[in-house]
Amino acid sequence: MQNFQRPADLTAFLRALELGAVPDSGYAVSVDDIALVESAWQNPGNVVSTYGWVLALKNGRRLYLKYTLNGMGCPASSP
Repeated sequence: MQNFQRPADLTAFLRALELGAVPDSGYAVSVDDIALVESAWQNPGNVVSTYGWVLALKNGRRLYLKYTLNGMGCPASSP
């Protein structure tokens, strides 16, 4: 059996979309709404890793999405 592990940047992207899809506190965008990932960046670190994406949506809007992960693999809390 093959041991498959998803890349950290893809995992962070999917988690950021999941967290942002909450209608009450998010932007309600799903994978189906994305036309193109225009750009992506990451700043990996030992304590905190940060990822960011610029998305072109099918409705013509653009969205900047950012996700920060602490060294324990958990989303970092925002002040």
